[in-house]
Amino acid sequence: MGKAVPKSIKMRAEVLLLRFPDKFSGDFEKNKEIVNQLDLPFSKFDRNMVAGFITRTMNKKKEAAAKPVVQEAQEAAPQVAGEAPHLSEGG
Repeated sequence: MGKAVPKSIKMRAEVLLLRFPDKFSGDFEKNKEIVNQLDLPFSKFDRNMVAGFITRTMNKKKEAAAKPVVQEAQEAAPQVAGEAPHLSEGG
């Protein structure tokens, strides 16, 4: 398991995501540079923690957007499998 992220880091990252939603991506190095360019009073440790939390958040959003397609495919598969025994019972 990973290390817990302090609440202060999460709050800073969430504020940055709300103010600059289009600037960040799922790439840590790019996010670290963006946080550095914003010229905020973060230490190196805080900058890396904020960039890492933003990266994880963006990747989770991407995964969540892709999951409904997978879930629909999984829901359709049991329905087809459930119909097969019914057909064999009747014939």
